[in-house]
Parts: sequence; C-alpha cells; structure tokens
Amino acid sequence: PHCRATHRWGSPSHSKAAQASMPLARRRIGSSFEYGHPDLYQNSQADTMLQDVTMASSTGTLAQIGLLSHYATELFSDLFT
Repeated sequence: PHCRATHRWGSPSHSKAAQASMPLARRRIGSSFEYGHPDLYQNSQADTMLQDVTMASSTGTLAQIGLLSHYATELFSDLFT
C-alpha cells in the first residue's frame, strides 16, 4: 500500500523528502482532573468542596505541564547536538 505524507496544513505532499521523513510519535496529555489525586476532594466538607476541587485541578495542571515538558525534551533533545 502506498502511504502519502501530508503537510502540516493537511494537504497531501508528493515530494520524496516529505515521504522519507520520520513520522512523529503521538503523545496524549489528559484532562487536569485525570492527574489530580481524588483524595484531594473526595472526602471534602461542603464548605470546602470548591476549594478542594480547584486544588486537585491545579495539581493536575502542573502534572500536564510536566508531561508536556518531558515530551518536548524527547522531541527536541537531538536538535542541537
């Protein structure tokens, strides 16, 4: 089967250089609530529930930033060596 490379805009590319390029690995970064630990809000009192959920979301956002920086390091580590 013939695979066609695409430009970043989505249009097919017919150049040999584009067809010979290495495909990028896909990475997934989930929702901030996937990374915030449930213990931060599961046993919350009614008057602190919103604050505790916000804290869990904030810690999840920090985890997302950590994953993004890790993936960027993997992607660009050999760029300047």
